[in-house]
Amino acid sequence: MLKNYLKIAWRNLKKHKAYTAINLVGLIVAFSSSILVFLAAYFDLSFDGFHKEKSNLYRTYVAVQTKEGERYSTSMPYPLAPTMKKEYPEIKHAARLRYGSGAIRYKDKDFNKSIRTTDPDFLKMFSFPMITGSANNALSDLSNIVISKSLANNIFGTEEPMNKTVQVNIDGEWKNFVVTGVITDFPQNSSVEFDALIRMEHARDYVENINEWNNWHHEVFIQLADNISQSQFEKRLQPFLTRHNPPNPDDLRKENLKPDKNGNYASLLLTPITDVHFFDSSTGGTKKTYLYTLFLLAFFIM
Repeated sequence: MLKNYLKIAWRNLKKHKAYTAINLVGLIVAFSSSILVFLAAYFDLSFDGFHKEKSNLYRTYVAVQTKEGERYSTSMPYPLAPTMKKEYPEIKHAARLRYGSGAIRYKDKDFNKSIRTTDPDFLKMFSFPMITGSANNALSDLSNIVISKSLANNIFGTEEPMNKTVQVNIDGEWKNFVVTGVITDFPQNSSVEFDALIRMEHARDYVENINEWNNWHHEVFIQLADNISQSQFEKRLQPFLTRHNPPNPDDLRKENLKPDKNGNYASLLLTPITDVHFFDSSTGGTKKTYLYTLFLLAFFIM
């Protein structure tokens, strides 16, 4: 019976070739478009989901009341991360991360790469596995540098990179660094990107601003203990800025600012690491709606 049905179907298809071709092309285009749209949306939703501690990893941001409304910023001052870690035992790890690029020199050859300044906890928080070296001590000294696998191949080729001395151009001055670790390249769905990591103390304005709370220029990531939720910790963070960087009452009166619903003029808040890719500086929230719209579009095309 089935064989006869297939024969009849085949004859009809051959008999109406143009109609068959139109439907076949439409089917192929629909399936191909749906798959491409689905994969694009899925890739965006997968950002930073590879970190083992993703449920406990957050980036800090500040919500500030202004005359134009609430404004948001992910830039932080130098003393914020170490002070938070000191005052809150719930924080397991904390790392500052400042983006920048620079030149690395080895045997009279220069390589222009993205060199990030950070803290030793960075290697313990994020799931960028070490190929050689230890995450516990690879950035323990100010002269240490950790490089990506790709950079190691570019600079050293077949040479063993560990314990080799390279020079990094910092504010026009070449400084010696010892390679104490080679780390896997960041995946394409990572919000955190780098070619090399050195200590935050090498940032160009670190010394003069080490205790300055009004100079904001880098990101801060924290890892909370397993039993602490985001909402619990944010409530404990409310008095933090007031304690260390209180708003000037005269400025508030002069600008006729109004506090938020909790009575705060500035609040320190957290963004889960899996939402960092979607953070909207105008709203402070995440914008995933368009991705779900793409999923719906793919379904209707199908």
